[in-house]
Amino acid sequence: EILISNLGKKIILFRNFTQNSDNFAEAKLKQVLLLIFLFLASVFFASLAAINEFGAVDLVFLMICLLLLVMGIINLGLLFKQIRILKSFSKEEMKEFLTQRMKKYAKK
Repeated sequence: EILISNLGKKIILFRNFTQNSDNFAEAKLKQVLLLIFLFLASVFFASLAAINEFGAVDLVFLMICLLLLVMGIINLGLLFKQIRILKSFSKEEMKEFLTQRMKKYAKK
């Protein structure tokens, strides 16, 4: 039995209850690598802005990188929360939760 968390057609997280496997470490690694890249890009554009006497174009790119960095940090926090929830539920608890959710949506 597999539990899948997806976004569109892309699988973000999965947990296989029968084989006791998941992709949580891979998802964390990808998110941390993205944050490192965004941090380095922010440092690069900050240094360019300082060298070019804080030109408007450099500041715009710096603001975009900083905004993406903050969004990435928030996303990492949400990812950790979702992983913690998926790890804490047993197979029976997850079945009960999903059954209740399906009943709730069936009534609407």
